[in-house]
Order: sequence, then C-alpha cells, then structure tokens
Amino acid sequence: MFIFYILSFNFSRKAVKIMKRKKILIIDDDEQSLAIAGHVLKKFYDFLFLSDPSDAVELIKSEKPDLILLDLKMPGVSGFDVFKEFSKESDISDIPVIFLTADNSPESEIIGLELGAIDFITKPFVPQIMLRRIKRALLMYDYQQNLQTLVREKIKELSELQQTVIQSMANLIESRDSETGEHVKRTSSCVKLIAKSLLNEPYYADKIDKAYIENIVMAAPLHDIGKIAVSDVILKKPGKLTNEEFAQMKTHTTEGRKIIMRDIAKIEDAEYVRIAANIAEFHHEKWSGGGYPKGLKGEEIPICARIMAIADVFDALVSKRCYKESMSFEQAFNIIEESIGTHFAPVVGKVFLEQKENIIKLYSN
Repeated sequence: MFIFYILSFNFSRKAVKIMKRKKILIIDDDEQSLAIAGHVLKKFYDFLFLSDPSDAVELIKSEKPDLILLDLKMPGVSGFDVFKEFSKESDISDIPVIFLTADNSPESEIIGLELGAIDFITKPFVPQIMLRRIKRALLMYDYQQNLQTLVREKIKELSELQQTVIQSMANLIESRDSETGEHVKRTSSCVKLIAKSLLNEPYYADKIDKAYIENIVMAAPLHDIGKIAVSDVILKKPGKLTNEEFAQMKTHTTEGRKIIMRDIAKIEDAEYVRIAANIAEFHHEKWSGGGYPKGLKGEEIPICARIMAIADVFDALVSKRCYKESMSFEQAFNIIEESIGTHFAPVVGKVFLEQKENIIKLYSN
C-alpha cells in the first residue's frame, strides 16, 4: 500500500482572494493509471492516491476529499464492495464517487449508479472527458450542499417565526390573566424536566422519544390558549366562581383545541398539532376520572396531557392568584403526592417527585 500527495498552488501578486482547491482521492492499484490521472489533474486540483482500499475509510475520514475516484476492479476486492463500506459511514457517505473502469458493460454501470455513484470514467483515460466529468460532479455536489444549507436556514427561519407566533399567542393569554406571571415559561420547563425523566422509565421508554419531547415542550405554552374565549370578568374574578362561571371557564379546553386545529395547523406539522391540541383539551382530565371536558381516565388520557396536568397544577399551587395566596413548595409537593393515582398518572407523578430539587431550582431562576 502506498499513499502520496500532490499539492499545487498558484500565486499572483494581483490576487485578492485565495480560492481553495478541491481535493480528490484516487483509489486504484494500477500505478500507470495513477500516473496518468495525476498528470491530468495536477493543474486544477489537489489530490492523493491510495493503492490499498482496505485503508480507504480511515483515510477518507481524516482527509475529507471533495470527490473520490474509485477503481472498479482491484486484486481481491471489487470497487462496489469498497463503496458499500464507506457508504455505511454517515460522516463521509455523502462524498461523491466516480467509478474508474475498463469495463464498458451496461450492467456494471447500472449497479454502480444504483449504489449511489454519480458517474463512470472509462480507462484508458481521455483527459478532456475525465476533467469535464470531474468538474460536473464537483459542481453538482457544491450545488447540492448549498441547496441543503439554504433549506436548513429557511427551515430554521420558519421554525423561529412559528415559535414567535405561538409564544405571542401564549403571552396574550398571560397578559389577560396577569397574576399567573411566568406561568407559561415555568410550566414549559417543568414539562421538559418530566418528559426527559420518563425516557428512563420502562413504561414510557417505548412511548416517547426526543422528537416527542421537543414537540411537547414547544406545545406546552398553548395549554391555556382557549382562555381567549373566556370573559375577563371570569378570568380575573378575585373570589370563587359560580357554577355557571366555572362551566364557562371549563370551555377553555375545547376552545383551545378548536383554535389550534383552526389556526396553528396552518403553520405547524401534523404531529406537533396533534400533541398541542391534546394538551389544550385534556390537561384538566384526572387519572381516576372526574376531570373535564370529557371525563377521561387512565390510559385514555394522552401522555402529553398527563405530563402537562401535573406541571400546571403544581405551578398553580405555588403561585399567587387573584383568588388565592401561594403555597410553599413542601405543601405543593405533598398535595401532588397525595393525588398520585387519582388526579395524576402514577409513573408521571413518581418521576415528578424524584425531580423535587431540580423543580425548586427551576423556580429559583
């Protein structure tokens, strides 16, 4: 096995911009082919040769070439097999590959293209054809990379815009019910803490994942969005609500789902909308039944709503409202503990209590 590098640079006193030369890796056991390829490429590219394909993966990872020229037939190994090996490596699998071959059979070309190669160059090399195909491959790769970067940037911008809209809607609710203070932010942080803890619980490990957690944390600020439809007189009433007023207050759950399905569904993906709608509608359901709006119980309650329920109640307990004083953390944790299995899902309640110290820290920030 041998490797050697050829690096060439062009200097100009008038140059104001240094253009990075593309690096090409050539994997071929034929020294004559290597010499010809080197002669053709040296004017335009930096390149390195590798005669033993068994070391290809490590070399590609360390050198990160912009293009790989891979001989199809080498002693004891097929170029197809070599290609399959480094295609398994996620950090290098997107590097474009052109096969070098003296085999003009359509079958070989079909196999190579199906594997993911972008072109074939036939031996003996015709310099002009070789250079044009390499140039085309590099241009296509650059275009693809630039396009992916633009797409990622646009997705990020859109996501940030969507979250701004969602947060603005949540802030609107908070401003109408001003005594809840930082309720939206605290409950969202608490939801994240609970959801991440559930990943370690066998009962929930196969039911939630990182994507689910991301969605539930982003959806949590909308849990009370339905209060838009509730009168200020009821929201800010300093005393106990009458039965009629409480019935009106309870409609914020079903109204919340309607708003999310009507408005948020236009700017978010289906899974996020499903989670947000379930949180809004069902975060006042109780594990043993008796909650609202539908009186669901046990496994009928969506997981996201089970998590939101405990975060929402705890924050209400330790916060001062227009109709009550705040409780101490100890009092609130005791009430939560007493309500596990009745109001709150058992496993969710367990992990919540296990996070006491972190929850108190969350409220201290």
